Amino acid sequence: MLPTSRTLRLSLYTLLIIAGAALAATLAIRHAERQALEEDAARANQQLALYANSLHTLIDRYRALPAVLALDPQLRSALAGPVDAAEQAALNLKLEKINGAAQSSTLELLDHTGLAVAASNWRLPSSYVGHNYGFRPYFSQTRTQGTGRFYAVGVTSGIPGYFLSSAVLGDNDEFLGAMVVKLEFPELEREWSQGNDTLLVSDARGIIFIANQPGWRYRALRPLSARDMDEIKATRQYDKQSLLPLTHL
Repeated sequence: MLPTSRTLRLSLYTLLIIAGAALAATLAIRHAERQALEEDAARANQQLALYANSLHTLIDRYRALPAVLALDPQLRSALAGPVDAAEQAALNLKLEKINGAAQSSTLELLDHTGLAVAASNWRLPSSYVGHNYGFRPYFSQTRTQGTGRFYAVGVTSGIPGYFLSSAVLGDNDEFLGAMVVKLEFPELEREWSQGNDTLLVSDARGIIFIANQPGWRYRALRPLSARDMDEIKATRQYDKQSLLPLTHL
């Protein structure tokens, strides 16, 4: 028996209702997924902001230290002329005590050529004293702008850190040298490694210099140009590091 028009209409309505319900369910699922993704992204951004803030807070805590020390009369006087052995010994002890009180990583005093005439780590085999750091960007920045900052692997110690520097000026505002504080982040990295998040900090070239994943430090997020490699070589920013690409995240 052929179906009546009423039966056909009823079947059509039923199919439309089923299709509408399926469409509504699909849209509801997509909306829920999108909302979940947006909430996850918001939580991730909040967490990322907390991590970034902890790093900025640590750096800001020491930002004024080299500027304050650059005003010290004893340090200014030392850079006004040749530093003899007795004066150097006194400067080393002074920087060692200040570094211990400030809980910074290292303090160093550079003359107008970038030569370290005194440093808080003078007792160590990796002492900065007697080494020239005029090739470092923070020194050239300080000489031309009054302050400098730079992240690099220590060419003497082999330990990476963030360098903050301020110009030491003479009575006529002539450039005598630079006061430099080095900050290292082992405690911050240990704190980050205890969480479940994957974290990394990279420089403008995409080179990772802080990470909580083994083997990620000094990996490149993108190919490095010949100019990048020349600048890295000149500044020895990542001294003796291969800078291999990071193949997966």
